[in-house]
Amino acid sequence: MSSRMLRSGKPEEYDARESLQINGEEMGRGKYILVRHRRSQVLYFEKKYESTYERVSAAKQEVEIMLKAQDHIHINKVWDYFIDTEGVHASIWLDYCYEGTLSHLIKAHANQRVPVHERACSTFFQQIALAVDYLHRGNGAPDWQPIIHCDINPDIVWLKRLRPDWPPFVQLSGFGCAAWKNHPYLEEHQKGRREFWPPEYPNNDEHSDVYQLGQTMACLLTLSLGPPESLQDLEFKTGREHE
Repeated sequence: MSSRMLRSGKPEEYDARESLQINGEEMGRGKYILVRHRRSQVLYFEKKYESTYERVSAAKQEVEIMLKAQDHIHINKVWDYFIDTEGVHASIWLDYCYEGTLSHLIKAHANQRVPVHERACSTFFQQIALAVDYLHRGNGAPDWQPIIHCDINPDIVWLKRLRPDWPPFVQLSGFGCAAWKNHPYLEEHQKGRREFWPPEYPNNDEHSDVYQLGQTMACLLTLSLGPPESLQDLEFKTGREHE
């Protein structure tokens, strides 16, 4: 999509560069675009919500949850946000993860028929697990309100590098379906990817996130964009090469 057809939620501050898609489809419940801050020239992801009051209200909860959880190194950061419930528009500006998502990585390796190195698979698993544990327990803080992500899948596990010669590390994102544990109800637009629904859906809890983490790792190990229907369908493809 041409950048001339895109518009940031704050066009006076951010210049829209391109629409972000996976497998030709828009990502998540909001529309993701790559933007550049006009003054600092720093790149960000902008997630735009529009069209309905329910979606814009969901953006408010998404911001609240991400601000609560963003101190963790493996959870994506909110840099700015704008919510207009009366005008039915909202935007969230997120840390730019230029290495793409696990889905991008899986597709690239599948096209080359080269498995992801087992050490990389192990590292990604540990980093996602650390992020999920933080959502659930907040490092053991007594006043922590547990957060259920509800939509863990390869599309929302972003990768970035701190330095070009360092390996990529995980940034968990995609909190459009996330909920506080004491308010677990999911709206119609917050269902997430159907093939990753846990057996207890829609009564999601901490175990649901662990289930989706397992499904995500199954995708990475088998170089598949969707999880197998059962463990009997798994064909593990771990190898010695990682790009």
